[in-house]
Parts: sequence; C-alpha cells; structure tokens
Amino acid sequence: MKRKQLLMGVLLCLAGWMSILGFSGCGGDEESSVAGEWLDAVPDWEQLRIEVPEAAQAARLRGAQAPVATFYMETARMARELNAIVYGFLAFIDDIVRYPPTESDDNRAVWAPEEPLTGLDATVPRFTLTHRDDGAFDYAFELRPKEESDYVTVWEGTMTPEDGMARRGQGQMALDFDMAASVDPTVLEQGRATVTYDIRSTEDRTISIVFEDFATEDDNFPADATYDYVDAQDNSGELRFTAVTDIYPLTSSVENAEAWTRWQSDGSGQTDAVVSGEDVTAAGFLAAETIECWDADFRRSFYSEYATWDEEEHPDWVATGVDNPIENAEKRSGDPETCPFGAE
Repeated sequence: MKRKQLLMGVLLCLAGWMSILGFSGCGGDEESSVAGEWLDAVPDWEQLRIEVPEAAQAARLRGAQAPVATFYMETARMARELNAIVYGFLAFIDDIVRYPPTESDDNRAVWAPEEPLTGLDATVPRFTLTHRDDGAFDYAFELRPKEESDYVTVWEGTMTPEDGMARRGQGQMALDFDMAASVDPTVLEQGRATVTYDIRSTEDRTISIVFEDFATEDDNFPADATYDYVDAQDNSGELRFTAVTDIYPLTSSVENAEAWTRWQSDGSGQTDAVVSGEDVTAAGFLAAETIECWDADFRRSFYSEYATWDEEEHPDWVATGVDNPIENAEKRSGDPETCPFGAE
C-alpha cells in the first residue's frame, strides 16, 4: 500500500464526516456562551502545522530543470497531506463550539441533534466537551444509527492547556474507523489514527500521527504507519516516517520502511530511507538504503543507493572481498561532505 493511498483514505473519511456535521440543526448564528470561555482549550491549528522549509525556490528550480531533491519534495507533499488531516479535525471543533449546545452546565457541553441532519444521513451525531477538575478538556464525537439509541465513539481526545497561553498545550486526538464503520455503511476504511502533540510555547513543537491496521477499500491488507515531527525553536526540524506494509506488490510479503528527513534552519537537509523485510531478504539482502542531501535552495547535493547483504548467506562474497554494503555506482552523484547530518 502506498503512503498516498493511506493518507487520502483518511482525508476522504474526514471530509465525509465534516459534511455531516454542519450542525445547522443545533442553533442559529449566535455564539455559545460556553464556547467563549472554552475556545482557548481547542489547539491552535497554526501550532499543529507540520512545517517543511519554504518550497518557492524549489518550484523555480524545477522549472529550470535543476536537480531538486526528490525526498525534499516528497517530504513537503507528505506534510501537506498530514496537515489536511489535523486541520479537518480542528476545523470541525472550531465550527461546532460556536453554536449553542443542546445541553450544558459549568463543566460540560453537549451538541446532540435528535435526528440525522439531512435525509441522506444514516447516522445521528453527538459531540461532548468536558472540563475536568485538573484543568484539562476532554472531547468526544459519537454516532448512532438513526433508528437506534446507542452511540459509538468515533473521535475522542484531550487537551491540557498551557497556563497563560491561549490554545497552546499538550494533548491527543484519536479517530476510530472500525467503530465508525460499525454504524455507518458509508465508511469503507478500517483501523485507527491517533495524533499526539506538545505545542507549549516553551518547548520544541512535537506532533506524532500513528495509523494502526489502516486500510482503504482498495487495499488488500492493513498497514501500520507512524509520522513523528519535531520543530525546534531555532527552526531546524525533522519528520520521521515508518511503516509496515507491502512496498513491492509483486508478492504478498510485508516490508519495513523508514524515511528520516532532517533539515537545518536555512533549509538544507537530508533524508535517510531504509527498506527491509521478506522481499529484500529473498533477494539476498538485509536492507536497501537511499541517502539524499540538499542545499539551502533545495538542490540535490548528494545522492547514493546502497544494499546491505547478509554475510552468512553469502560467504562466497565475503571470501572475494565484495563491499558491504554495495553501492549503486551508477546512481551516485554529488559530494557526501555537503550532507549536513553526515552521509558516510
């Protein structure tokens, strides 16, 4: 399964639920009295953005047929897709709490229409926001079939605000496709996604998005994937992607993939990508690795591909002094000394 398929499946499902949650039946345009005080507990979208160094110069270079770093462009694309997932969730929260709740007290507010919001909806939604005694906020989004009374939790999360800082803090949000599919026949995805974040003003921003047993309608089997992002206060950062999935579709075996992209405050950076697993082992190797580095203008400064082989499986290679790992000399270009985090 490709990373893009995994992410697009999440985006499509989010888009469907957001259209369900217009909440026109929950109240008028008047803002909720609860919302005015509690909006600061909703994470700031701008602080949950995964920011990769500016790509404007890369676009110009690409137009001039310059060697723009491939992994830089892939990292930027990945960041855009992940941002869309987080934004979709937070946009929903921002919109819903601006309407008057159907019930509320000093510590809890509930938005719960009695019927589906449109004639085509198979489910009825409910959103609950709770202010805990320890100062944190919990939220839950539930669905129930329109002819039944029992809800299932589809989204849930928590936010611990930073003292004196609006919409900053630590928290987590989780999305359960399996539970959604159990009550909504239009949900064709399976698995779970969890976003964990620390966006306190005094710390490096960290965001982790984990997909578990995730698959779209077209996938033959589920995949696990993790995206870990760090934005340091000096504007350097990193985005690490790991996945367990079928990279080589000619067989049904599963591979382990990792791409670790790091950049400095001026935008220069590098990606170290490694693939291992059954298909790689069957070819007589332990892992296949690619290293790519780029300068502050995102132009490729070094590129190399390696294959690490199993010495126990190839004693004849050991005897003849074959390099380990083996580098693909035809693909090598540039100077490894330009890599900001070391290439050899």
